[in-house]
Amino acid sequence: MTRQQDPLPPNRIDPQSPPEVPPAPAKPLVRPRTGKHVVILVENLPVPFDRRPWQIAQTLTREGYRVSVICPRMYDNTKKYEQLNGV
Repeated sequence: MTRQQDPLPPNRIDPQSPPEVPPAPAKPLVRPRTGKHVVILVENLPVPFDRRPWQIAQTLTREGYRVSVICPRMYDNTKKYEQLNGV
């Protein structure tokens, strides 16, 4: 006659089960990236009117990169140098 094993009580660990892995620590929102500088060259419209390079520049800035954008001066954006939202 075979006897059924009783399930383990909640406070005991099954020796055949794999060990629990602790969760990975949350990554910081902004990682310092010393020496990382990105230059984006835009030929069509000034930033932020050209949305794709503007969104890329903002994402890279949030990730800790220094970002410079070179774009045409037209419409209301006629300054030679301007800093917008850290870009």
